[in-house]
This record gives sequence, structure tokens and C-alpha cells, in this order.
Amino acid sequence: MTLLNRTFAALVAVSTLLSGCLAQDPLPTTYKDPKTGISFDTWNVPGSSGTAGLTFGMALPSTALEDDATEFIGYLHCAAKNATTARGWCGISLGGSMVDSPLFIAYPDRGRVKTSLRFTSGYTMPGVYTGNATVTQISSAVNATGFSLTFHCQDCLHWSQNGTTGSVSTSGSMLDFGYAQSIEPPVNPSCPDGIRLARHDSQGTWTALLEDAASESYDKWRALANHTVPSNCTSTRGRNSSVPSPSRLFGSRLFG
Repeated sequence: MTLLNRTFAALVAVSTLLSGCLAQDPLPTTYKDPKTGISFDTWNVPGSSGTAGLTFGMALPSTALEDDATEFIGYLHCAAKNATTARGWCGISLGGSMVDSPLFIAYPDRGRVKTSLRFTSGYTMPGVYTGNATVTQISSAVNATGFSLTFHCQDCLHWSQNGTTGSVSTSGSMLDFGYAQSIEPPVNPSCPDGIRLARHDSQGTWTALLEDAASESYDKWRALANHTVPSNCTSTRGRNSSVPSPSRLFGSRLFG
């Protein structure tokens, strides 16, 4: 099992580095959410043979291009090719790499979009991020072609996990992001802290130029973030005998 773990980690590391060479267009497209009026800088990530791609957007405090921001309002649209693949998950690395930076994970569950902030220092199943960051939703939608989410991420642009610290610099008008997408649904989806994730079907990185992300309306938009999707973490662990053990998960397509 040790040799298998090392082999898998090496393969994931190589695939991540190679995919990072295929950067997306750094220039953003402005998207104005018709429901809230929030204006985002957005970047489109194309899909692969199995996935349908995603769109990630960001709105920042008015001073973010002069003084580094620690929070943002985000937009994520995770597209699907059919109703089956619409059950999968999308993830954004807020520091550009899978390792040593916060990972924002989103997935649909019973008509709702659930999120989980994760962190890992290796190419393995990311654990729960234990820092001070919090995610509050503004709006969401789920259908057979994917899901979308508008949310506020507090203290997500600087981080500390078990002695590993880091941050991004919005004042440089340029950020590095990573992305991952899987057509497989998480195991144990009712409990975001207890999910097990399928290995991503597509992944990569891109450098994003911040053109119109900072807005004087940011505080007004942030006040719209008042919704937290309830989780069911106490009942599933005790009664869900279908959740595989870590060793069985490693033998499948899920992270070990």
C-alpha cells in the first residue's frame, strides 16, 4: 500500500504540473448577476472529454487593488453534459496549487449547493480547513445542466493550517487560481465535513487579471450573504454503512 500511495501521489503531481502549462485566458469577462446585480470578473475554464467546464468569478472590496483584500464575493458555475454528470463536484484553489492553499469545493445535494473548504500538503484527499475562513451563500441553483453558486468567502485570501501560512496579493492586480472538476458525486454528500471526493477528471491552473473586480458596491453586495445550507453530519456517520473504508476508496477512483 505504501508503494501504491507513492505511485499515485507521483502521478497526480505530474498531471497537475502538466495541466498547469495549459493556462486559461487571463483577461476576465464581466458578468452581472441578474438576481442580485453583483458584477463579477469571470474566467471560463473549458471541459474535457468527460466534464463540461466551469466559470469562476470574483468581486472584491473597493480598495482591493491598492490594499490586499482578505475576502471576496465569488461566483461559480459548474457545467454538466447530462443529468448524471451534474451530480459531480467542482473545486477552486484560491492559491493556485492543490497543495498548501485553501481549496473551495462545491457540489449539489438534493437541490441545494453545498460547500467545503479543504486543505492538503500532499496529493491526497484534502482534509477540512481548520482556519478562520467562513463561507456564506447569497444564491444558488441546481438543474440537469449543472449548478451555480454566489457566495461570500470571509478570510479566504490569507490562511494558516498546521503551521503552513500564506496569502494572495490582490493589490498586484493578478492572481493565480487552480481548478478541478469531477463527474463523480462525493461520497456522504449530506455532510460537507465528511465527504470523500472522486479524483478529478479535469484540472489545471490559470493566471487571472483583475480589471473590474473591485467595486464601491461591495459592502452592499456582501450584506446579501445570509444563507447557510444545513448539514447532516451526526446521523450519516452512524447509519451510513455504504461509505467505504479509506483503503477501499484508494482502490477506486476516489482520493486515498
